[in-house]
Amino acid sequence: MSDPTRATFALAFVLIGLTTSSVYAEPLLHLSWVDVSGMPAGPLAAAIAEAERLLEPSGIRVTARPLPAGVQVPAGSMTVLFGRDREGAGDDTLWGAAPAGCDEAVWVYPQRIASALGLDPAVPHAWPAARDIRFRRLLGAVVVHELLHRLADAPHAEDGVMAATLSPSDPVSEFRVEAEFHARLREGVARLSAGLPLAALPLD
Repeated sequence: MSDPTRATFALAFVLIGLTTSSVYAEPLLHLSWVDVSGMPAGPLAAAIAEAERLLEPSGIRVTARPLPAGVQVPAGSMTVLFGRDREGAGDDTLWGAAPAGCDEAVWVYPQRIASALGLDPAVPHAWPAARDIRFRRLLGAVVVHELLHRLADAPHAEDGVMAATLSPSDPVSEFRVEAEFHARLREGVARLSAGLPLAALPLD
C-alpha cells in the first residue's frame, strides 16, 4: 500500500471514529503555548482561555498548557508561539502568522497588539483594567484567527475574527467562529491528532 493510500485510510478511520463517538465526546485539540515574548503569563493564559471560548461552539474541546521554550512539543498537538516583537522588524499591523512549512504551530505577537491599544508592553502591571481585558480578548481572537487558517483552511473575511487586518476598535465581544468552518475545523483536528498533513494555506 502506498504512503498516500495509507494516509487516506488513516484519516478515514479517524473521521469515522470522530463521527461515531460524537455522541460521547467532542473532538479534542491539544494546545501547547510557548512564550518567548517576555509578557506576563497571566494575560497570555487569559488569551488562551478566550480562544477556547471562541472555539467551543464549533464542537471542539481544547486542552491547553504552557511549555518552556525549547521543550519538545507532544506529537499530535498544536503550538501557539507568543513571539517577541523587534522594533522596526516587519509590519506592526501583522499580529500573527501561520507560515508555510510548520503545520503544527502558529505565531502571535502580543507586544504589537498591546502597542496598538496604546499600552506599554514593558509595564503591563500599569495597564488600565478595561484595556487590559480588551488586550486579552483581542489576543485570544488573533490566536483563533491563526488556528482557523491552519486547521480549517479558512480565508480572510471582510470583518469578524477572520478579517484580514484586526484592529483595536473591532467589536471583540461579537467575534465568533462562523458555522461554515465548524466541520472543517473538526476535520483539521482529526488530521492533527492522526499525524497527517494539514491542508491549510500559509496566511497571516
